[in-house]
Amino acid sequence: MIRGEALRFRKVIRKLALRPWLEKKSLRRLAAGQPTLVVFEADWFGLYPFVRPLVLRFAARPSTAVVVVTRDSETSSIRKWIHREALRRRSKVAVVSYESLTSVGLQPALIISCQPYSSIAKSWQNIPKIQLLHGMADKRGDLFGPRKLTDFTHLFSPAPVVTELARDRLLCESRSDQTRLQLVEVGCPKTDDLFDETFERNEVLRNLSLPVDRPTVLYAPTWEKEASLEQHGDRIASTLSDLDVNLLIKPHPLSLVDRTNSFLVENGHGGKDWKHILKKWERQFPNLRWVRDPYANPYMVAADLLVSEGSGIAFEYCLLNKPIVFVDTLLMQGPDEVDTLHRGLRSFGSVVSQIEELPSIVKGELEYATVSDDSNRQMIDRLSYNRGRATITAMEFISRLLEIEDAP
Repeated sequence: MIRGEALRFRKVIRKLALRPWLEKKSLRRLAAGQPTLVVFEADWFGLYPFVRPLVLRFAARPSTAVVVVTRDSETSSIRKWIHREALRRRSKVAVVSYESLTSVGLQPALIISCQPYSSIAKSWQNIPKIQLLHGMADKRGDLFGPRKLTDFTHLFSPAPVVTELARDRLLCESRSDQTRLQLVEVGCPKTDDLFDETFERNEVLRNLSLPVDRPTVLYAPTWEKEASLEQHGDRIASTLSDLDVNLLIKPHPLSLVDRTNSFLVENGHGGKDWKHILKKWERQFPNLRWVRDPYANPYMVAADLLVSEGSGIAFEYCLLNKPIVFVDTLLMQGPDEVDTLHRGLRSFGSVVSQIEELPSIVKGELEYATVSDDSNRQMIDRLSYNRGRATITAMEFISRLLEIEDAP
């Protein structure tokens, strides 16, 4: 037994020692082909969906190659996803850690990041550096605070509400290092395939072995300790599972990661093993499915109603013009502009202040769901540019920026 454990330990050590060498080799191979090199920054696995549409577009271009840079612990997960989706193009994409990227002499033509605090944008000057953001709205009102976005040349705004806030904040601060930041009204590429029939409701449900003739509720909480999953997760799962619905649970990625991380233990999951809990719920409730897929879009299309407290998915889901039930938590209390934004978003459904009210409110929203009124449609317009065409809009701008003409 001890000998077997020692052998496994040695294999792990060899693998860890080999990985940086392989990453550097893949970077040098990309650079040797003299392509136009585009570097994407996605600090952790949950952020990759926001850059994914552009990664796939660039990987399909004859004259471009792609580097996705992330934390050392996240490289394997992102690499597996890319290889699953783009097997024919994977030789054009390298997924590496920050350490490997900085140790190899590369000259990117462009950096695209969804991190307001960028770990790599400082490393290169005199090239375009685009901030893509990892959401459709500034939920907490701090996006344009001190030191954020200082190393970027362009901000791809996902929505008018972000453009308005950016202009107000940047003008108010009058910071000389922000004067060069150009706002580009692009939209949110991550949401494009919510509108292009990539996903079909019944097919998604059949793949989950769920009946297509039953209403489907998607519960997508965020990760903080004040969020509904941490405060009321067991009660929400049990009360919704008692209804005659399909129940999909899509937790925030940070609820499922490193239980030894001191920041997440203190501010998020508290060390709980949510993977174990979700598996237990699946065994306990036949109509419940834990959505393991990191990409939420298929399940937003399949769902007839969303339950959340105001997570990023709620802002995306409202674009589909379907009802949302909000679980009220302390997390939603904040600056005036945040409260105003959430009040507008919550017009899509109902707010639950007591968990006991959740089943009846969900049933009522499913039964009486109607097309949103004019005020809700105005809110949708405030939360999006170029619905279904954000990726195309982004690629057209980047092509002009880099003078690339071989876009497929």
